[in-house]
Amino acid sequence: MMQHKPVFEFDACAALPLLAWVARINSSNQAIVRHGTGVEIADRFFAEAIWTGDFAKGELLQSDCLFGSGGEILPDGIGFASSIAITDWLFETIRHGVVFVANSLPLLLAVAGDRLDPRFAGYAAINESIVDGILDYADTLPTEHGVVRRHVHRNLLVSDGVVTIQAKNLPPSFTGYQAYRDLISNAAAALAENARSPSRRHPLAIFSTQSKGYDSTCCNALMAPHGIQAVFTVSQGRGSGGYSDRDAADQTDDDGTDIAHALGLEVIAVDRRVFEAGIENELFYWAGMERNRDFNFVGIHAALRACLPAGSPAVLMGGVFGEIWYPSDVQTARFSHPFKSGHIEDDTLKQRDVAHCGLSEVRLAVGYIQASLPFVGARRRPDIVAISNASEMQPWRCVPGYDRPIARRIAEEAGVPRRFFGQIKRASAVEFPPPDMPRGAELRRSFDRFLRDNRLASGIFIRLLPVVHRFNSFAEHVSPRTNLLGYYATRVWCALRGANEKLPQLGRRLDGAIFCFAVNELVRRHGEISKHVAP
Repeated sequence: MMQHKPVFEFDACAALPLLAWVARINSSNQAIVRHGTGVEIADRFFAEAIWTGDFAKGELLQSDCLFGSGGEILPDGIGFASSIAITDWLFETIRHGVVFVANSLPLLLAVAGDRLDPRFAGYAAINESIVDGILDYADTLPTEHGVVRRHVHRNLLVSDGVVTIQAKNLPPSFTGYQAYRDLISNAAAALAENARSPSRRHPLAIFSTQSKGYDSTCCNALMAPHGIQAVFTVSQGRGSGGYSDRDAADQTDDDGTDIAHALGLEVIAVDRRVFEAGIENELFYWAGMERNRDFNFVGIHAALRACLPAGSPAVLMGGVFGEIWYPSDVQTARFSHPFKSGHIEDDTLKQRDVAHCGLSEVRLAVGYIQASLPFVGARRRPDIVAISNASEMQPWRCVPGYDRPIARRIAEEAGVPRRFFGQIKRASAVEFPPPDMPRGAELRRSFDRFLRDNRLASGIFIRLLPVVHRFNSFAEHVSPRTNLLGYYATRVWCALRGANEKLPQLGRRLDGAIFCFAVNELVRRHGEISKHVAP
């Protein structure tokens, strides 16, 4: 039985990222919540979130559809809600009987008086394990003074110094296309109403992205009736012949303007390659995920802030996890790796990559909640796959190997012509050759010192990194089209060694190093916060 009545004490800090928060809960259930000025505060809850419920009532943990995070006072303790998407997480640790919970790893470590361990080589594998689903991912990050637990698609209850993990409520089961479409459509309406609630101190404007693919097209078709202020389109998508620092001449047409206009939406064009001119908040990208492929959002983030008053947060919709709309035969053909067998009927949100996970920290600084409608009802994956396989969906199966009939039907019924979208698989992700290095000169110098000081790389190796990057780019992307001699030389070398069809990449022992560096650098910057609230 709970011995002490839960109590919140809020402490706003303009120096924090706009939507970041960290809670310090003692054994008497007194919680001090240090937060950025964009976090919504009420008597019994706080949130940087939207959910399918009445904002004024809170009830974050009861919702089966919430994006973002927050906390609330419950009859049996203090609850903390995580996103239903696997792109954002809660972090939790216990120090000297005090529980710390946060939506930001660097902020949690700063307040708890800890940091990541540069000698630990497994951070990259831990972060990327989220592709294994919400039951099998690695949830423990070693630190210099203990461990931090990372919670994905879980809620937490803290009572009298004890932390209990609680499963999120499952969405209702459904059969047939119309029932599923109604579920997502109703969720879109409820999320929009929650975001714009007059009970909010900062009612949230809703923005979205628009490509020529299925996922953003379907999501915008569902959200458009409920109001989207503007959509951002990256007109030039990822090239096919190399990493993003070498694909400028080989980019694809991914301009979603025609689709947006068909849906009656305002379009803001963004240059995918803005990163070449400098990356604002670069440290926050690397603190979210090593091998971060989300630098295509650099221009989107700048455009988003230009649309908003200073200090005002927003919602940014996207189509992450749209692969759930593939029929079973396409999923089997395209995604046999890295999924384990049986993934088609799996309801644990396994996926093929870590798209948008690299935004988990930087979005807090820019000031937006990332929401993606494919996660609505996604725990009912077998039901969704059965709908995609159903005979009634055959009229919307028209691109062999790239069919998402549910998404196509929703978009076409909303008035988007078939020829406008979902014809060729495209992407706008930005990927640099490994090992990861900061792009900014000053940050790069700091990272070089980090590598040397922690004996992760010698000065000679650091000076040779441009050569290493060129070799790794060649090893990963050599093809008959781009380098015939190199391609066959690689095939011969691999055949002689009994290896696969690619050369091994150099410097991969540094995988995860930039994540550790970025997190610890942000911990240092949050030092004053640590002094203020640490026990």
